[in-house]
Amino acid sequence: MHVCEHHSTPFDFLADLYYERVENAIGFGSRGSGKTNIMAVLHAMNSGTKPGCETAQVGAVEAQAKKCYRYFKPLVKMAFPGQVLTMRLGDTEFNNGSRLEILAGTMNAVNSPHPHKASLDEFELTTWDIFQEFLNMAQSTTHIKAQNILTSTRKRAYGTMQQVLDMVAEDSSFKVYTWCVFEAAAPCPHTTCSQCKTIRKGGRSFFEVCRMRMKRSQGFIPWQDIVYKRFKTLDVSTWDAQQECKRPERTGLVFPWVSENPELGFVYERGETVWEAIDFGGTNPSVCLWIVERGKDIYIVDEIYQRSLAPSTFAEMIIAKRKNKGYNVPYSAYCDPAGKSTRLELAKWGIFTQAKASEVESRLQVINSYGEDGLLHLTAGAPNCHREFKFYHYPDPKQNKNLSEAPEKLDDHCPDAFGYYFIHRHMLGDAARAYMEYMEQEVERFGRIDPMTAMLEELTR
Repeated sequence: MHVCEHHSTPFDFLADLYYERVENAIGFGSRGSGKTNIMAVLHAMNSGTKPGCETAQVGAVEAQAKKCYRYFKPLVKMAFPGQVLTMRLGDTEFNNGSRLEILAGTMNAVNSPHPHKASLDEFELTTWDIFQEFLNMAQSTTHIKAQNILTSTRKRAYGTMQQVLDMVAEDSSFKVYTWCVFEAAAPCPHTTCSQCKTIRKGGRSFFEVCRMRMKRSQGFIPWQDIVYKRFKTLDVSTWDAQQECKRPERTGLVFPWVSENPELGFVYERGETVWEAIDFGGTNPSVCLWIVERGKDIYIVDEIYQRSLAPSTFAEMIIAKRKNKGYNVPYSAYCDPAGKSTRLELAKWGIFTQAKASEVESRLQVINSYGEDGLLHLTAGAPNCHREFKFYHYPDPKQNKNLSEAPEKLDDHCPDAFGYYFIHRHMLGDAARAYMEYMEQEVERFGRIDPMTAMLEELTR
């Protein structure tokens, strides 16, 4: 039975899949709560009782797929004796026409088969492109419904699991079944909670964490394993993320202070100065951010975020946004120094730019100081900017062979654009500030920066 509010039981997940009450399902369970075992049971039941049912079990890592098969073999021999024609790791066939394939989570492996049931285990460890290819696998026939089945623990705030949960929150494409260590726990063996009150880790007792939920649980993990092998050994963030399925770990995030949701309620006051920051795209998104300063507070209030834009189309969109929102943009936009040809194209449309190179790490350190002090605000007007800031992360140390301290070059377009603005407005020395004062004088003289001055600056840079 479920013992936590808004949680399910592992059996709910298993039963709804077997009786085909859902088409797409996520088993979001704590680590060690039997997710892979549940999938082995489901595959055995589907194969043995649904003639012609084809299933593909994909492991994000090959060892995970093999683990599922180890659980599957004895179940089939016990429940469906004599029904297996061939039993080998990659391909098991039944005399009723059913079949189970075990696949590694690689692009080649998930590219060709089209089973009725496609299952991806520990998909937190897979990449987004492989996950997308996996979603192309399952196909229905007249008598068997296609199903996409995902199982995983959530480890990181920027992992595939969190991205899928965010996607589901927007369009409900998957039904999410959540269970934590307390749904999987065996009943508490103690008559009182006195011992649990004395067991402490991270400033809290196990009694405070359990809240007597183990008095109602009916799972299989013994009390002593939960207390001494998990609660007492894991740090608080890992316990919360991987055992109670609460918030994901924030280890490795570039901006750990970013809130779960963007700020609401910002209202632009017409005539208020707006600063623009641009990151040039192509196959990657072209980004333009609109930024308002109020005292020491910085608000990212609006955005353009779109792939495959020609520079002229990008320029038209920027001008249209300025006009529709009434943005007062008196200064040059800040952008990537490498985009010289695009900058010249934007200048033809009256969008003038400044660029200055800077070490990524140095500007991130200063940006973080603003964020930690509550001075940098990511508003609901720029949802893609909020998403990229929230998930922006450093490489996994286990996979970062170059030991680079730079963040991953993945979904970094908005942080880069904001960085160009930040260099000019908050990191320049006295000489650069004198130049900014000169630019402000140009605005007073011409109503905006003199186009000829900006063009000459560009051509001689």
